[in-house]
Amino acid sequence: MDTSVHEPRLRHEVAGVGVIFGALIFLLALLSFSPSDEGLLGRGLAVHNWIGAGGVWISNKTLVGAFGLAGYIFPFSLFYLGGLLFAGRVPESRGPLLLRLACGLLFWLFSASALALTVGEYASGGQEIPAGGLVGILLGGALRQGLGFAGAASVIVFGL
Repeated sequence: MDTSVHEPRLRHEVAGVGVIFGALIFLLALLSFSPSDEGLLGRGLAVHNWIGAGGVWISNKTLVGAFGLAGYIFPFSLFYLGGLLFAGRVPESRGPLLLRLACGLLFWLFSASALALTVGEYASGGQEIPAGGLVGILLGGALRQGLGFAGAASVIVFGL
């Protein structure tokens, strides 16, 4: 029996399962986010995040630091990628893959900007957290300053 035919398929399936597992870990870390956990790191105290100290780092850097609520897009993008890998539906050339990644990144950036522009902040654990994270504050703020609210909203909607 020739196993060389099945090797690429098996590699894609293993990679797909690995990416899906990583997406699940990332999603659980985000879902169990608690702003009070960050102060507990390094003190030997129990954290509330389901993934532990690594989950605290992931959720704080993603939700608060970088992308705000738009951070929830990332694990679902990984689930999609893992499903494509598992099914063996990987593009032959790198061009379409890079285009998909670029579009995904732009969607993530504009989502964070839209949240910063419209929601502003949300309450979590008694603290106010920027809905768009630092990226949303910077990009949404720059668009609003340069184009006004209506112009910034138009650019963001067009970008989404």
